Amino acid sequence: MKTKKNSLIIVTSLLFILTFVKVYAQSGPNEHGIKFENEQTAVLVGQDGLIMRTVDGGLNWTTQTSNVTNVLYGTNSIMDYDEQDPYRIQLAVGENGVMLKSIDNGLTWILKDIGITQTLKGIDMITNSLYVAAGDEGIIIMSNDKGETWSSVSSGVTENLNDIMFVLYPYQVISASRGIVVGNNGTILISDDNGLTWSQVTSNTSETLNTIYFAYENLIFAAGNNGIMLKSNDLGNTWTIVETGVSEHIYDIKLISESVCLATGENGLILRSENAGSTWTEITSGVTTDLFTVNFGSSSFAMTAGENGTELYTTDGGLTWVNREVDNPVSGKTTNDIILSQNFPNPFNPATIISYELPFNANVSVKVYDMLGKEVRTLANSYQIAGSYSVAFDGSNLSSGIYFYTVSAGSFVKTMKMILTK
Repeated sequence: MKTKKNSLIIVTSLLFILTFVKVYAQSGPNEHGIKFENEQTAVLVGQDGLIMRTVDGGLNWTTQTSNVTNVLYGTNSIMDYDEQDPYRIQLAVGENGVMLKSIDNGLTWILKDIGITQTLKGIDMITNSLYVAAGDEGIIIMSNDKGETWSSVSSGVTENLNDIMFVLYPYQVISASRGIVVGNNGTILISDDNGLTWSQVTSNTSETLNTIYFAYENLIFAAGNNGIMLKSNDLGNTWTIVETGVSEHIYDIKLISESVCLATGENGLILRSENAGSTWTEITSGVTTDLFTVNFGSSSFAMTAGENGTELYTTDGGLTWVNREVDNPVSGKTTNDIILSQNFPNPFNPATIISYELPFNANVSVKVYDMLGKEVRTLANSYQIAGSYSVAFDGSNLSSGIYFYTVSAGSFVKTMKMILTK
Protein backbone atom coordinates (compact mmCIF):
# COMPACT_ATOMS: atom_id res chain seq x y z
CA MET A 1 0.00 0.00 0.00
CA LYS A 2 2.86 2.33 0.86
CA THR A 3 4.47 1.66 -2.55
CA LYS A 4 1.27 2.61 -4.38
CA LYS A 5 1.00 5.78 -2.30
CA ASN A 6 4.59 6.76 -3.08
CA SER A 7 4.06 6.17 -6.82
CA LEU A 8 0.98 8.38 -6.73
CA ILE A 9 2.99 11.15 -5.03
CA ILE A 10 5.73 10.96 -7.69
CA VAL A 11 3.25 11.05 -10.60
CA THR A 12 1.46 13.99 -9.02
CA SER A 13 4.77 15.76 -8.55
CA LEU A 14 5.63 15.16 -12.21
CA LEU A 15 2.37 16.60 -13.50
CA PHE A 16 2.14 19.53 -11.10
CA ILE A 17 5.77 20.39 -10.52
CA LEU A 18 5.30 23.95 -11.74
CA THR A 19 3.19 24.72 -8.69
CA PHE A 20 6.12 24.14 -6.37
CA VAL A 21 9.13 25.50 -8.24
CA LYS A 22 10.46 29.01 -8.40
CA VAL A 23 9.70 30.90 -11.63
CA TYR A 24 12.87 32.44 -12.94
CA ALA A 25 13.05 35.79 -14.73
CA GLN A 26 13.65 35.41 -18.43
CA SER A 27 15.34 37.81 -20.75
CA GLY A 28 15.29 37.69 -24.52
CA PRO A 29 13.47 38.97 -27.60
CA ASN A 30 9.69 38.76 -27.76
CA GLU A 31 8.53 35.57 -29.50
CA HIS A 32 5.40 35.95 -31.64
CA GLY A 33 4.72 32.79 -33.65
CA ILE A 34 5.19 28.99 -33.41
CA LYS A 35 4.54 26.49 -36.19
CA PHE A 36 4.89 22.74 -35.55
CA GLU A 37 5.82 20.32 -38.32
CA ASN A 38 5.48 17.34 -35.98
CA GLU A 39 5.61 16.67 -32.24
CA GLN A 40 9.31 17.50 -31.97
CA THR A 41 10.05 19.90 -34.84
CA ALA A 42 8.89 23.52 -34.81
CA VAL A 43 9.88 26.97 -36.04
CA LEU A 44 9.52 30.05 -33.82
CA VAL A 45 9.73 33.69 -34.96
CA GLY A 46 9.87 36.99 -33.14
CA GLN A 47 11.55 40.30 -32.42
CA ASP A 48 14.73 41.51 -34.17
CA GLY A 49 14.31 39.03 -37.02
CA LEU A 50 14.37 36.07 -34.65
CA ILE A 51 13.94 32.65 -36.26
CA MET A 52 14.60 29.56 -34.15
CA ARG A 53 14.14 25.89 -34.90
CA THR A 54 13.83 22.90 -32.57
CA VAL A 55 13.93 19.20 -33.38
CA ASP A 56 13.52 17.99 -29.79
CA GLY A 57 10.23 19.49 -28.68
CA GLY A 58 11.68 22.79 -27.50
CA LEU A 59 14.40 21.38 -25.26
CA ASN A 60 17.03 23.00 -27.48
CA TRP A 61 16.63 25.73 -30.10
CA THR A 62 18.93 26.64 -32.97
CA THR A 63 18.90 30.26 -34.10
CA GLN A 64 18.65 30.59 -37.88
CA THR A 65 20.14 33.50 -39.83
CA SER A 66 17.36 35.80 -41.06
CA ASN A 67 19.51 38.81 -42.14
CA VAL A 68 16.75 41.18 -40.95
CA THR A 69 16.05 43.06 -37.72
CA ASN A 70 12.32 43.49 -38.29
CA VAL A 71 9.80 41.99 -35.89
CA LEU A 72 8.44 38.72 -37.33
CA TYR A 73 4.84 38.06 -36.33
CA GLY A 74 3.80 34.91 -38.15
CA THR A 75 5.07 31.81 -39.88
CA ASN A 76 3.48 29.01 -41.88
CA SER A 77 4.59 26.03 -43.93
CA ILE A 78 3.41 23.50 -46.49
CA MET A 79 4.89 20.41 -48.10
CA ASP A 80 5.77 20.76 -51.78
CA TYR A 81 4.88 17.49 -53.50
CA ASP A 82 5.74 18.69 -57.01
CA GLU A 83 9.31 17.49 -56.75
CA GLN A 84 10.50 13.90 -56.73
CA ASP A 85 11.93 14.58 -53.28
CA PRO A 86 9.28 16.55 -51.32
CA TYR A 87 10.45 19.45 -49.17
CA ARG A 88 8.79 21.90 -46.82
CA ILE A 89 8.28 25.48 -47.99
CA GLN A 90 8.15 27.92 -45.08
CA LEU A 91 7.32 31.63 -44.99
CA ALA A 92 7.70 34.19 -42.22
CA VAL A 93 6.15 37.67 -42.30
CA GLY A 94 6.47 40.79 -40.21
CA GLU A 95 7.22 44.44 -39.71
CA ASN A 96 7.37 46.88 -42.67
CA GLY A 97 6.33 44.27 -45.24
CA VAL A 98 9.22 41.91 -44.58
CA MET A 99 8.81 38.37 -45.92
CA LEU A 100 11.28 35.50 -45.61
CA LYS A 101 11.12 32.19 -47.45
CA SER A 102 12.77 28.83 -46.79
CA ILE A 103 12.77 25.83 -49.12
CA ASP A 104 14.96 23.56 -46.95
CA ASN A 105 12.72 22.88 -43.95
CA GLY A 106 13.54 26.16 -42.25
CA LEU A 107 17.33 25.83 -42.20
CA THR A 108 18.07 28.83 -44.43
CA TRP A 109 15.93 31.88 -45.23
CA ILE A 110 15.82 34.28 -48.19
CA LEU A 111 14.40 37.82 -48.01
CA LYS A 112 11.70 38.39 -50.65
CA ASP A 113 10.99 41.82 -52.15
CA ILE A 114 7.19 41.97 -52.22
CA GLY A 115 6.83 45.70 -52.87
CA ILE A 116 4.89 46.81 -49.77
CA THR A 117 5.78 48.57 -46.51
CA GLN A 118 2.76 47.66 -44.40
CA THR A 119 3.42 45.30 -41.52
CA LEU A 120 2.16 41.77 -42.19
CA LYS A 121 0.64 39.93 -39.23
CA GLY A 122 -0.52 36.61 -40.68
CA ILE A 123 -0.06 34.25 -43.61
CA ASP A 124 -1.77 31.07 -44.77
CA MET A 125 -1.01 28.58 -47.53
CA ILE A 126 -4.05 27.30 -49.39
CA THR A 127 -2.32 24.97 -51.83
CA ASN A 128 1.28 24.14 -52.73
CA SER A 129 1.45 27.32 -54.81
CA LEU A 130 -1.35 29.64 -53.57
CA TYR A 131 -0.55 31.77 -50.49
CA VAL A 132 -2.32 34.77 -48.93
CA ALA A 133 -1.07 37.24 -46.27
CA ALA A 134 -2.72 40.11 -44.39
CA GLY A 135 -1.60 43.06 -42.28
CA ASP A 136 -1.86 46.71 -41.35
CA GLU A 137 -4.02 49.28 -43.15
CA GLY A 138 -6.26 46.55 -44.57
CA ILE A 139 -3.48 45.08 -46.74
CA ILE A 140 -4.10 41.63 -48.27
CA ILE A 141 -1.62 40.16 -50.73
CA MET A 142 -1.57 36.87 -52.59
CA SER A 143 0.87 34.74 -54.55
CA ASN A 144 0.19 32.06 -57.17
CA ASP A 145 3.79 30.94 -57.59
CA LYS A 146 4.89 29.62 -54.19
CA GLY A 147 5.61 33.04 -52.77
CA GLU A 148 7.98 34.26 -55.46
CA THR A 149 5.80 37.21 -56.57
CA TRP A 150 2.92 38.93 -54.80
CA SER A 151 0.04 41.22 -55.75
CA SER A 152 -2.40 43.21 -53.63
CA VAL A 153 -6.13 42.52 -53.59
CA SER A 154 -8.82 44.83 -52.20
CA SER A 155 -9.96 44.09 -48.67
CA GLY A 156 -12.47 46.94 -48.63
CA VAL A 157 -11.23 48.14 -45.22
CA THR A 158 -8.39 50.22 -43.79
CA GLU A 159 -8.30 48.59 -40.37
CA ASN A 160 -5.20 46.71 -39.28
CA LEU A 161 -5.68 42.99 -40.04
CA ASN A 162 -4.11 40.70 -37.44
CA ASP A 163 -4.67 37.10 -38.55
CA ILE A 164 -5.76 35.09 -41.58
CA MET A 165 -6.95 31.54 -42.13
CA PHE A 166 -8.34 29.40 -44.94
CA VAL A 167 -10.46 26.27 -44.48
CA LEU A 168 -12.09 23.85 -46.87
CA TYR A 169 -15.82 23.52 -46.62
CA PRO A 170 -16.65 20.21 -44.93
CA TYR A 171 -16.77 17.33 -47.41
CA GLN A 172 -16.23 19.74 -50.30
CA VAL A 173 -13.92 18.41 -53.00
CA ILE A 174 -13.27 21.61 -54.94
CA SER A 175 -10.39 24.02 -55.09
CA ALA A 176 -12.08 27.05 -53.49
CA SER A 177 -11.67 27.60 -49.73
CA ARG A 178 -13.36 29.85 -47.19
CA GLY A 179 -10.94 32.58 -46.13
CA ILE A 180 -11.38 34.54 -42.91
CA VAL A 181 -9.45 37.59 -41.71
CA VAL A 182 -9.78 39.34 -38.33
CA GLY A 183 -8.57 42.77 -37.26
CA ASN A 184 -9.02 45.95 -35.26
CA ASN A 185 -12.43 47.30 -34.23
CA GLY A 186 -14.04 43.88 -34.53
CA THR A 187 -13.26 43.57 -38.24
CA ILE A 188 -14.04 40.17 -39.79
CA LEU A 189 -13.72 39.57 -43.54
CA ILE A 190 -14.63 36.44 -45.50
CA SER A 191 -13.73 35.19 -48.97
CA ASP A 192 -15.10 32.29 -50.98
CA ASP A 193 -12.78 32.50 -53.98
CA ASN A 194 -9.35 31.73 -52.48
CA GLY A 195 -8.79 35.32 -51.37
CA LEU A 196 -9.51 37.21 -54.61
CA THR A 197 -12.47 39.16 -53.17
CA TRP A 198 -13.50 39.91 -49.59
CA SER A 199 -16.67 41.00 -47.83
CA GLN A 200 -17.21 42.19 -44.27
CA VAL A 201 -19.50 40.38 -41.83
CA THR A 202 -20.95 41.50 -38.49
CA SER A 203 -18.83 40.47 -35.52
CA ASN A 204 -21.01 41.93 -32.73
CA THR A 205 -17.97 43.56 -31.12
CA SER A 206 -15.78 46.61 -31.58
CA GLU A 207 -12.83 45.04 -29.75
CA THR A 208 -9.59 44.36 -31.60
CA LEU A 209 -9.49 40.74 -32.76
CA ASN A 210 -5.98 39.26 -32.67
CA THR A 211 -6.42 35.64 -33.66
CA ILE A 212 -8.65 33.21 -35.52
CA TYR A 213 -8.67 29.42 -35.52
CA PHE A 214 -10.67 26.70 -37.27
CA ALA A 215 -11.77 23.93 -34.90
CA TYR A 216 -13.64 21.37 -37.02
CA GLU A 217 -16.63 21.05 -39.36
CA ASN A 218 -18.23 24.55 -39.28
CA LEU A 219 -16.79 25.70 -35.92
CA ILE A 220 -14.40 28.69 -35.85
CA PHE A 221 -13.11 30.84 -32.99
CA ALA A 222 -11.81 34.40 -32.92
CA ALA A 223 -10.41 36.20 -29.88
CA GLY A 224 -8.87 39.53 -28.95
CA ASN A 225 -8.55 42.41 -26.54
CA ASN A 226 -10.22 42.65 -23.15
CA GLY A 227 -11.01 38.94 -23.03
CA ILE A 228 -13.27 38.95 -26.10
CA MET A 229 -14.00 35.53 -27.57
CA LEU A 230 -16.24 34.89 -30.57
CA LYS A 231 -17.61 31.62 -31.91
CA SER A 232 -19.10 30.82 -35.31
CA ASN A 233 -20.95 27.62 -36.15
CA ASP A 234 -21.34 28.41 -39.84
CA LEU A 235 -17.76 28.95 -41.04
CA GLY A 236 -17.71 32.63 -40.15
CA ASN A 237 -20.99 33.94 -41.55
CA THR A 238 -22.43 34.76 -38.10
CA TRP A 239 -20.74 35.18 -34.71
CA THR A 240 -21.73 35.01 -31.05
CA ILE A 241 -19.79 36.13 -27.97
CA VAL A 242 -18.43 33.44 -25.63
CA GLU A 243 -17.92 34.33 -21.97
CA THR A 244 -14.28 33.86 -20.92
CA GLY A 245 -14.37 35.41 -17.46
CA VAL A 246 -11.19 37.41 -18.06
CA SER A 247 -10.37 40.99 -19.09
CA GLU A 248 -6.84 40.43 -20.37
CA HIS A 249 -6.07 40.60 -24.09
CA ILE A 250 -6.14 37.19 -25.79
CA TYR A 251 -3.43 36.83 -28.43
CA ASP A 252 -3.75 33.26 -29.71
CA ILE A 253 -6.09 30.28 -29.64
CA LYS A 254 -5.69 26.68 -30.79
CA LEU A 255 -7.69 23.43 -30.66
CA ILE A 256 -5.29 20.66 -29.66
CA SER A 257 -7.78 17.76 -29.71
CA GLU A 258 -11.41 17.18 -30.64
CA SER A 259 -12.58 18.98 -27.51
CA VAL A 260 -9.59 20.64 -25.81
CA CYS A 261 -8.85 24.28 -26.71
CA LEU A 262 -6.06 26.51 -25.43
CA ALA A 263 -5.85 30.31 -25.51
CA THR A 264 -2.99 32.52 -24.32
CA GLY A 265 -2.63 36.22 -23.73
CA GLU A 266 -1.70 39.18 -21.62
CA ASN A 267 0.03 38.89 -18.22
CA GLY A 268 0.68 35.15 -18.53
CA LEU A 269 -2.94 34.33 -19.33
CA ILE A 270 -3.71 30.71 -20.26
CA LEU A 271 -7.29 29.58 -20.83
CA ARG A 272 -8.38 25.99 -21.38
CA SER A 273 -11.65 24.50 -22.59
CA GLU A 274 -12.66 20.83 -22.46
CA ASN A 275 -15.89 21.25 -24.43
CA ALA A 276 -14.68 22.69 -27.74
CA GLY A 277 -14.72 26.28 -26.52
CA SER A 278 -18.18 26.50 -24.96
CA THR A 279 -16.75 27.28 -21.51
CA TRP A 280 -13.25 28.29 -20.43
CA THR A 281 -11.14 27.86 -17.28
CA GLU A 282 -8.10 29.94 -16.38
CA ILE A 283 -4.95 27.84 -15.88
CA THR A 284 -1.96 28.82 -13.74
CA SER A 285 0.97 29.63 -16.02
CA GLY A 286 3.49 30.65 -13.36
CA VAL A 287 4.51 33.76 -15.33
CA THR A 288 3.25 37.33 -15.68
CA THR A 289 4.77 38.05 -19.10
CA ASP A 290 2.53 38.31 -22.16
CA LEU A 291 2.09 35.04 -24.06
CA PHE A 292 1.72 35.88 -27.75
CA THR A 293 1.50 32.44 -29.36
CA VAL A 294 0.52 28.87 -28.61
CA ASN A 295 0.71 25.76 -30.77
CA PHE A 296 0.78 22.00 -30.37
CA GLY A 297 2.75 19.00 -31.50
CA SER A 298 0.22 16.42 -30.31
CA SER A 299 -3.01 16.19 -28.33
CA SER A 300 -0.99 16.32 -25.11
CA PHE A 301 2.10 18.35 -25.99
CA ALA A 302 1.91 22.10 -26.65
CA MET A 303 4.08 25.18 -26.29
CA THR A 304 3.41 28.84 -25.66
CA ALA A 305 5.89 31.70 -26.05
CA GLY A 306 5.91 35.43 -25.65
CA GLU A 307 7.40 38.46 -24.00
CA ASN A 308 11.13 38.52 -23.13
CA GLY A 309 11.69 35.04 -24.54
CA THR A 310 9.23 33.31 -22.21
CA GLU A 311 8.65 29.69 -23.26
CA LEU A 312 6.33 27.27 -21.50
CA TYR A 313 5.39 23.73 -22.44
CA THR A 314 2.73 21.25 -21.39
CA THR A 315 2.66 17.48 -21.71
CA ASP A 316 -0.85 16.92 -20.34
CA GLY A 317 -2.99 18.87 -22.78
CA GLY A 318 -2.58 22.23 -21.06
CA LEU A 319 -3.48 21.34 -17.47
CA THR A 320 0.02 22.14 -16.18
CA TRP A 321 2.84 24.15 -17.70
CA VAL A 322 6.62 24.02 -17.29
CA ASN A 323 8.79 27.09 -17.69
CA ARG A 324 11.69 26.36 -20.04
CA GLU A 325 14.02 27.94 -17.46
CA VAL A 326 13.31 24.95 -15.19
CA ASP A 327 15.17 22.77 -17.70
CA ASN A 328 18.39 24.66 -16.86
CA PRO A 329 20.12 22.60 -14.14
CA VAL A 330 22.10 25.67 -13.02
CA SER A 331 19.03 27.75 -12.22
CA GLY A 332 18.07 28.14 -8.59
CA LYS A 333 20.07 25.30 -7.05
CA THR A 334 20.90 25.57 -3.35
CA THR A 335 23.40 23.81 -1.09
CA ASN A 336 20.56 21.81 0.52
CA ASP A 337 18.88 20.74 -2.72
CA ILE A 338 19.65 17.83 -5.00
CA ILE A 339 21.30 18.82 -8.28
CA LEU A 340 19.97 17.01 -11.34
CA SER A 341 21.94 17.32 -14.58
CA GLN A 342 20.69 16.99 -18.13
CA ASN A 343 21.06 13.41 -19.29
CA PHE A 344 23.89 12.74 -21.73
CA PRO A 345 23.69 12.25 -24.60
CA ASN A 346 20.40 13.96 -25.34
CA PRO A 347 18.68 13.22 -27.66
CA PHE A 348 19.80 9.59 -27.31
CA ASN A 349 19.44 6.20 -29.00
CA PRO A 350 19.01 3.90 -27.22
CA ALA A 351 21.01 4.57 -24.02
CA THR A 352 21.85 7.63 -21.93
CA ILE A 353 23.36 8.52 -18.55
CA ILE A 354 21.48 10.41 -15.82
CA SER A 355 23.66 12.15 -13.21
CA TYR A 356 22.76 13.85 -9.95
CA GLU A 357 24.38 15.19 -6.79
CA LEU A 358 23.02 14.40 -3.33
CA PRO A 359 24.05 16.88 -0.56
CA PHE A 360 22.61 14.71 2.24
CA ASN A 361 21.92 11.09 3.09
CA ALA A 362 18.45 9.96 2.03
CA ASN A 363 16.26 7.29 0.52
CA VAL A 364 16.53 7.98 -3.20
CA SER A 365 14.44 6.87 -6.15
CA VAL A 366 15.17 7.55 -9.82
CA LYS A 367 12.28 6.86 -12.17
CA VAL A 368 11.38 7.45 -15.83
CA TYR A 369 7.90 8.45 -17.02
CA ASP A 370 6.29 8.86 -20.42
CA MET A 371 4.38 11.96 -21.54
CA LEU A 372 1.16 10.70 -19.94
CA GLY A 373 2.80 10.36 -16.52
CA LYS A 374 3.00 6.56 -16.69
CA GLU A 375 6.04 5.06 -15.00
CA VAL A 376 8.14 3.11 -17.50
CA ARG A 377 11.29 2.32 -15.48
CA THR A 378 12.77 2.46 -11.95
CA LEU A 379 16.50 3.09 -12.19
CA ALA A 380 17.31 3.40 -8.48
CA ASN A 381 15.46 2.86 -5.21
CA SER A 382 17.76 2.72 -2.19
CA TYR A 383 19.31 4.58 0.73
CA GLN A 384 22.26 6.67 -0.50
CA ILE A 385 24.85 8.77 1.28
CA ALA A 386 25.74 12.30 0.14
CA GLY A 387 27.72 12.31 -3.09
CA SER A 388 27.60 12.19 -6.89
CA TYR A 389 25.75 9.42 -8.72
CA SER A 390 25.07 8.27 -12.28
CA VAL A 391 22.58 5.72 -13.56
CA ALA A 392 22.16 4.32 -17.05
CA PHE A 393 18.86 4.25 -18.89
CA ASP A 394 18.31 1.98 -21.91
CA GLY A 395 15.27 2.77 -24.07
CA SER A 396 15.70 -0.10 -26.54
CA ASN A 397 12.18 -1.39 -25.92
CA LEU A 398 10.51 2.04 -25.97
CA SER A 399 9.13 4.19 -28.75
CA SER A 400 10.71 7.45 -29.85
CA GLY A 401 9.44 10.49 -28.00
CA ILE A 402 9.71 12.71 -24.95
CA TYR A 403 10.29 11.14 -21.54
CA PHE A 404 10.79 12.57 -18.06
CA TYR A 405 13.20 11.39 -15.38
CA THR A 406 12.60 12.18 -11.73
CA VAL A 407 14.97 12.01 -8.77
CA SER A 408 13.26 11.94 -5.38
CA ALA A 409 15.24 12.32 -2.13
CA GLY A 410 13.47 13.11 1.12
CA SER A 411 11.15 16.07 0.47
CA PHE A 412 13.04 17.11 -2.68
CA VAL A 413 11.89 16.12 -6.16
CA LYS A 414 13.60 17.15 -9.42
CA THR A 415 12.32 16.36 -12.91
CA MET A 416 13.88 16.89 -16.34
CA LYS A 417 13.00 16.05 -19.92
CA MET A 418 14.87 13.83 -22.37
CA ILE A 419 14.33 12.80 -26.00
CA LEU A 420 14.55 9.25 -27.32
CA THR A 421 15.06 9.18 -31.10
CA LYS A 422 15.22 5.98 -33.16
